[in-house]
Amino acid sequence: MGLLLGSAALASAGQPGPYAIHQYGIEQGLSHNAVLALAQDGQGFVWLATQDGLDRFDGRQVEPFDELAGRSLRGGAVRFLQHDGGDGLWIGLLNNGLLHRQASGQVAWAGLPGVDEKPVTLTAMLADSPWLWMGSTDSLLRLPLNGEGPIERVLSAGEVRALARSDTALWVLLRDGDCRLLRIDPMNLQRLDERVAPCLGSLSLVDDERLAMAANRVWSLDQPPPAIERDATAPPLVSLNWRDGTVLGGVDGAFWRDRSGASVRLWPPAQRVRTGRPDESVLAALVDRDDALWLATYGGVIRLDPGALIQHRLGDGTGLAQALVDRHVAALLQHDQDWWIGSFGDGLLRWTDVSMPAMETEVPADCGELDWSLLEHPEGVLRNGRCLFDARGLRWQIDDDGDAAIARGALQAADGRIWLASGSGLRQLQQRRSVVVAHGAFEAIAEDGQGQLWLGKEIVPDQRGQALWRYDPDQDQLHAFALPQPADVYDLLAVGEQVWIASSLGLYALDPARQQWQLHLPRQQRAGHVIYSLISDANGLLWLGTNRGLLRFDPAANETAFTHYDQRDGLAVTEFNRRSRAHDKQGRLLFGGAGGVIVIEPASALRAPALRAPQLLAIGSIDGQGRTHDLPLSDQIKVGADSVALTMAWTTPQFDRVQHLQHRYRLHGIDPDWVGGSELDSARYPRLPPGQYRFAVQAGDSASGRWGPALEREVRVLPPWYRQGWFLLLCAVLLLAAATLIYRLRIAHLLALERVRLRIAADLHDELGSELAAIGMSADLLHRRGPSTAPDRLTELADAARRASESVRDVVWYVNPDKDSLADLGLRLQVLAQRLFAESKLSVDNGWRDDPRPLPMQQRRDLHLFCREAFTNILRHAAATRVELRLWQRDGELGIDLSDDGCGFDPGAPQAGSGVDGLRRRAQALAAELQIDSAIGQGTRIRLRMTHRRPARWLPWLR
Repeated sequence: MGLLLGSAALASAGQPGPYAIHQYGIEQGLSHNAVLALAQDGQGFVWLATQDGLDRFDGRQVEPFDELAGRSLRGGAVRFLQHDGGDGLWIGLLNNGLLHRQASGQVAWAGLPGVDEKPVTLTAMLADSPWLWMGSTDSLLRLPLNGEGPIERVLSAGEVRALARSDTALWVLLRDGDCRLLRIDPMNLQRLDERVAPCLGSLSLVDDERLAMAANRVWSLDQPPPAIERDATAPPLVSLNWRDGTVLGGVDGAFWRDRSGASVRLWPPAQRVRTGRPDESVLAALVDRDDALWLATYGGVIRLDPGALIQHRLGDGTGLAQALVDRHVAALLQHDQDWWIGSFGDGLLRWTDVSMPAMETEVPADCGELDWSLLEHPEGVLRNGRCLFDARGLRWQIDDDGDAAIARGALQAADGRIWLASGSGLRQLQQRRSVVVAHGAFEAIAEDGQGQLWLGKEIVPDQRGQALWRYDPDQDQLHAFALPQPADVYDLLAVGEQVWIASSLGLYALDPARQQWQLHLPRQQRAGHVIYSLISDANGLLWLGTNRGLLRFDPAANETAFTHYDQRDGLAVTEFNRRSRAHDKQGRLLFGGAGGVIVIEPASALRAPALRAPQLLAIGSIDGQGRTHDLPLSDQIKVGADSVALTMAWTTPQFDRVQHLQHRYRLHGIDPDWVGGSELDSARYPRLPPGQYRFAVQAGDSASGRWGPALEREVRVLPPWYRQGWFLLLCAVLLLAAATLIYRLRIAHLLALERVRLRIAADLHDELGSELAAIGMSADLLHRRGPSTAPDRLTELADAARRASESVRDVVWYVNPDKDSLADLGLRLQVLAQRLFAESKLSVDNGWRDDPRPLPMQQRRDLHLFCREAFTNILRHAAATRVELRLWQRDGELGIDLSDDGCGFDPGAPQAGSGVDGLRRRAQALAAELQIDSAIGQGTRIRLRMTHRRPARWLPWLR
């Protein structure tokens, strides 16, 4: 918050007030007191170009920028600032160029084109949608205000000294020897007017017909240009519209002119004018979005704030304020032109105006040591209902025969009668005597619209009985009202049909006709609940003096009925005394308390500060190593799965009553309710579970309890990679592919089984069927030919039956999964060879005997059939006496070597049978390499080589 320098008077004819005056300088964080340019961006931040950099101000904190885009901003490099119409800012540099800063923080640099490649200097800048106009030492330039386009040279006719925009035209002050004033149509660039003009340092238009020559001097363009003498080093003139008038600023300060031409000094205030002070020269001006006026000077920036509470200490700048510092002001009254100020034990003061010191008034002892009440009387001021004073001192005392107590409350009724509330009862002042009209001990007193008096019980420590009465003077009746809870009554006010009671428990409202009570308590955390004084303003609002600041109460409002004011609003007094309140003749309110009297302009409190959504400053994600990674300031915040904490920082650019600014935030899905309600400006969420969230933050006014619109951002916390959609989709695809593959393998397996069944059926049909047919034929011959052939036929029958049995055993062996190893196959082939060549010399080398590796059923069958067919060919055709069988394996290969010493044959000659062809077909089915070596008379050698294939035992459920 800036330094509060003072306030202006109420608005009236020829006045722009009321407003408070705040000053910001290096004490508040500015990089330099000399402020050269001002602008407010679309987010509400105020940017200040100083002699030592560029500052961004949000009302509470200043963020300095020493450089942007590698360009130094120090040493007075920034001379112009213009809002780009969005959330960005144009920054004009003295050394040939400008910067465009977006709200995201991105900065673009653009250099100014010069004539004949000569360097140029930026001399003026004006934002006028859709263009940004720039003046240089040799031309007039423009580019799109949003930055989406090139810089265009509009005019090359000398130095552009100043730019201004009226309702109808662009005004350009050129200097090429003499100075000329050009009026240009900004759309088609047509020159509408050109005239000789004084060589001003800047161009400030009051309107389309008048030009500002100095802070208090105007040139009408229909008159010849005046001759002026101007210091070349003087700052330029500034002008802008504000509060139904025009602000003109320059070396003499700032003035406000109304439409009639009447001029009022804005800065410096009249009491501070001292020629030559650096803070008197106005270098730039700005009207912000809250209608406050900013003035840039060499001594800091000044803000004239119409939204602040206008208040000051009574007698500020005089000896009165100092005299009241150590007093507890108990009673206030303005009589004629004098202020009478009573205290608790420190005497009675009379103060006329700033030109006179406060005068002590001598008070007799029987008038009371404490000043409980002051009442205006036709003859002077009545103190405590006992003594009457005027400017000369004591005039007279009440003649009461010593039975009247001090009147803690005094009232002049609408009918002129004077009533005194005292510990000895309710008394009426009749000439110079007080007469008891109702017995009791009373303190507070008020009159309602029907002329009835309301009385509060005299406050005695630890005695809280009946606290409120109503007295009807016409009926001479006293009626008691019981408060909902025992409480001390400090002050009373009757408005319309309601009676307001300032009590030790808060503010009570009583509707006497309905006997209805309602207790009103402020929700503000710092507000006081003990109400000592009560007064209304011209707008029907109630003002309450409490134990902790002032409260303004709006009876028509609900949740925001109370507004709180304390030292944050500049109040020099924050603890007030009972019934120490008054109106002055201008409608202002005065409150007395510990340390003095404050004066309030109630009209200045009518406008509540505008509450806007906060702005995010930074979003960070903290990883497992404690490193913070900045995230984009986008509408959706995406947080990685490796994040251990999410941090967010924000601010709300606000300058009206910024001392009451508070924030609260909430992450929907995590926080069950709002968090904060204080000056929090950041949040941290550790280890958020994956999911979608919505973050909201609001700015509020702690003085009134109001909350503004929320800034909302979607927050998405990504799951680990193995829980993300792409991985789950990939897994689903792989599972589908695996299921498809398994299904196809299953189908292939079933088809293979079906083929095996068909082969088994074929084998049974071919082998077993032929043997059974042979048995049948032999049996038939035996039956027809009789016993003579029985032995031979029976032998044939036995052989056929044996062969059939062997065929069945072979088929059963093929399909037996327990006989699928190489060792089982080797043993089976050995037994087959021994059975077939029982009468021959057989040599068997079984190299598969100890190999447990499995073989697929089909391969096992084909190998068995291959060997059986080879054995059968030897038995039928070779006439061999010696047969050798060798089973071997090496390097993943299986081999069968079979040789005999038979007659042999010529492999190249046509064969009568199909034995060799059958072997080749069997080898082809096995995907094996078959080699047959034979010659007539030299026996035969057969070698079969094949790759060992394992069966699909790893998919047993395919079986």
